[in-house]
Amino acid sequence: MVAWIPFAAVVTGIAFVVLSIDALPFGSPEATSPYPAATRKSLPPGASWSSTPHMGDVVSKPDITPADLEVEITSLDIPKRAVSARMSLTISDDIASSLRLNDLLTTPLPKAPRASWTLIPVGIMLTPCLSDTMPRANCGIPAATLPLGKLVGADGKPTPRGSVVASTVTLPVSGLPSLFPSDSYTLAINDPRATLPGSVALFSEQGPGLEVPLTVNIYTAPALGEHSLVVVESAQKNPRVIGVIIDRPFYEQITIYLVALLPLLLGAVVAHVLFIRRQRDFDLELTAGLIAVVLTILPLRSVLVPADVASIGLTFLDDILVISVLGIAALVFGQYARTVARMPTGSNHQLGA
Repeated sequence: MVAWIPFAAVVTGIAFVVLSIDALPFGSPEATSPYPAATRKSLPPGASWSSTPHMGDVVSKPDITPADLEVEITSLDIPKRAVSARMSLTISDDIASSLRLNDLLTTPLPKAPRASWTLIPVGIMLTPCLSDTMPRANCGIPAATLPLGKLVGADGKPTPRGSVVASTVTLPVSGLPSLFPSDSYTLAINDPRATLPGSVALFSEQGPGLEVPLTVNIYTAPALGEHSLVVVESAQKNPRVIGVIIDRPFYEQITIYLVALLPLLLGAVVAHVLFIRRQRDFDLELTAGLIAVVLTILPLRSVLVPADVASIGLTFLDDILVISVLGIAALVFGQYARTVARMPTGSNHQLGA
């Protein structure tokens, strides 16, 4: 019975590893949660996607053409759970002609001194105060701001090419790096709006307002070529939620899984050979081969796991590699225990003889 102790310890270790896996790489929540996604489009590097006019904007401001917000996602920072993006905003003629000073005379911008409104900040709101995506310290703070004078000329006409946000914008994403290589990250854009501070208002058929409807255009930078992007949007009947899902190409995930499982598959082949041969003695040659397989597992993590993911901690891939090592060790210890158990008591029979 003593010979079975190493085998039992290794099997117990495998059980502990399996039970310690707190998340599996499937069954993730919908990117437009809590609303179901109505449209879905994959974005290869350099491609773009544009949101459809939302029914809420059509009803509340039927005479206003939404402004165009361009969001180019340039990089993903996994340790910080954030993406970097470049933004630009272009307003329509309808918006420019409907902007007025929110005073007693509701003065149109061209008739007011330019200095009185050119520096008024126009905020770009992308994410509301959600506890799982936005730190509460940042609640109500726009993702970026632009001076109104960069969007509207002195003649009250919109700037032809709009205005680009001066600095790169950092946006929070949700995701679990521990699920590598099936880790995915979601940028949630909830009810996007451009906001006015109050000294200027947007006058439409429904009266004055401080919110400007937006058409969101998502672009991908070539630097994100190692990731795949999918954009999803909620249905018209629900509040507008746009989800940008950033994950790894499917073929890359399959390749990593196959390489990680290869040592365990080789161990399974050896176990099958032992079963077919019904070998009673401890096979030193096969054991040496299995030990060599274990040694090949050790450097796999540094090759397969990117540095930004490795800095987070252990991943689902690490669990697979550990189970592979323990599985091969269980095969060696099981063969050893079976050989010892079949040896006659008091025999001086040598293992591997």
